[in-house]
Amino acid sequence: MSSGADAQVSIEYDASRDALNHPERRPTVFGEGTTLTLSGLAVEAARLAYLRAESDAGESRRLGEALQLAGFGAPATFFDLATGAYAYASLRPGDGLAMLAFRGAQPDEPKSVMADLASVPAPWAGGQVHAGFCRAAESLETQVLKWLANGASHRRRLLLCGHSLGAAMATIFAALVEPTHVITIGSPRVGDMDFVGSLPAQAMTRIVNCADIVPTLPPRITPYHHVGHLLYIDRDGLRHENPDTPFVLRDRIAGQAGYAARLIAEPGDLPLRSLADHSPVNYLRAFI
Repeated sequence: MSSGADAQVSIEYDASRDALNHPERRPTVFGEGTTLTLSGLAVEAARLAYLRAESDAGESRRLGEALQLAGFGAPATFFDLATGAYAYASLRPGDGLAMLAFRGAQPDEPKSVMADLASVPAPWAGGQVHAGFCRAAESLETQVLKWLANGASHRRRLLLCGHSLGAAMATIFAALVEPTHVITIGSPRVGDMDFVGSLPAQAMTRIVNCADIVPTLPPRITPYHHVGHLLYIDRDGLRHENPDTPFVLRDRIAGQAGYAARLIAEPGDLPLRSLADHSPVNYLRAFI
């Protein structure tokens, strides 16, 4: 694997299994000449959370090098063996931005997959949340709060971010700490309306990529709801602020149809756009 310091890459739509299952393998887009919005920063930070920095010295080094390119200090990592939950944190001295990025579920990590499946409600912040997501977040609570109190006590802003399961954990932590920004990428529904009401809705941005299946889960028949400002990425990789539902539905149908037609002509790795659109790199392409 290449070092994060080698960094400049161009981003094209990637329908491979590797992009979905190992999003950390691409070099970072952080670096000189790359200017990212806060949302773009969150998407790349969430992708970098898939690096096994808690157990692999080389990947830990890659994470630190990538964050340094974006002006951040050395990361602190948080991991719970029982749940498989992971996050890292870093502080950017230049503007006082503290960032917490949570890892999503990994196909080769059964514990994180089980967190996605345990959908019964559990109490949190005066409401009910998905029990699997709650257990994952709760297992990191002590470590994260200690870092916020000590390693980032002089922060001026706090960004929570994550992809997939990581997005759900970021949402749960938003009711526990006082973030100035919560940016979720491909987030499932997390909690009921009482939980949603406890969140700083004005600080929350929910990024959804076209046909990504995960934001449709758990289904609407459950008590769980989305929260926050919607930043929608259309089938061509263009961003839309709070688009109306008919536009989103038309775009998803067109995107899925185009993907199916392409597969007939040129078979690809992932059989459905709803899977390919969940890949972090296919989110990142909208911000480069």
